[in-house]
Amino acid sequence: GILTVRGGMTSHAAVVARGMGKCCVSGCGEIKMDEENKKFELAGKTYHEGDWLSLDGSTGKIYDGAIPTVDASISGEFGRIMAWADKYRQMGVRTNADNPRDTAQAVKFGAQGIGLCRTAHVLRGRPHPRHPGDDLLRHRGAAREGSGQAGAHAARRL
Repeated sequence: GILTVRGGMTSHAAVVARGMGKCCVSGCGEIKMDEENKKFELAGKTYHEGDWLSLDGSTGKIYDGAIPTVDASISGEFGRIMAWADKYRQMGVRTNADNPRDTAQAVKFGAQGIGLCRTAHVLRGRPHPRHPGDDLLRHRGAAREGSGQAGAHAARRL
């Protein structure tokens, strides 16, 4: 995650973190930074570079040490409410295709295709194809193939 001393939920750090799929706690003014010695103090404890912290991006809480996490799932009461919504909805659900991993996860959670594809994000960190439109066309193919296994398979090919 990302932890900053200044900023807020619309700060650059927070926006970038969301785009990366990371949590961000920004604007923790209680931190006393010592950049020269690569350490900071928070709530009476000194943290050094490499020490573990856990962040709750929803509440802004900061915890000492590493807390085990689990992957998100649609289950329990939330799963039941979503099943009811799926039964009666008349609108399709699409995902942003920022990268193949996130696209496949969105399809797993029920996205029925791709609604937005930012080419710069799709190509980031990848060797440039001989024909730059190739990756974009593959993304469009994933959207056309629809939901379920076909959409997930198409997203994986990227």
